[in-house]
Amino acid sequence: MIRVSGGRERYSLASGVIVNKGDIIRIVTGNGGGYGDPHERDREAVLKDVGSGYLTASRAAQAYGFDGDATPLSRSLRKTKQSLR
Repeated sequence: MIRVSGGRERYSLASGVIVNKGDIIRIVTGNGGGYGDPHERDREAVLKDVGSGYLTASRAAQAYGFDGDATPLSRSLRKTKQSLR
């Protein structure tokens, strides 16, 4: 938690924490492993995830096997981002 006063607090488990107006609560959770072969994932779904900031184009190329070249993926990403606007 980031307090409006600038203080920071960290909890792994919390209950009854008093939150004031302007305080920021940040929750970080682990990702699910999913199922199936990642190389068979729909390319448009991956592009949407990249466009939403869930992973970088470079990481998507690694994880989903897009020929190891993030450049074509980046080009497709730009088109996807434009269509999402």
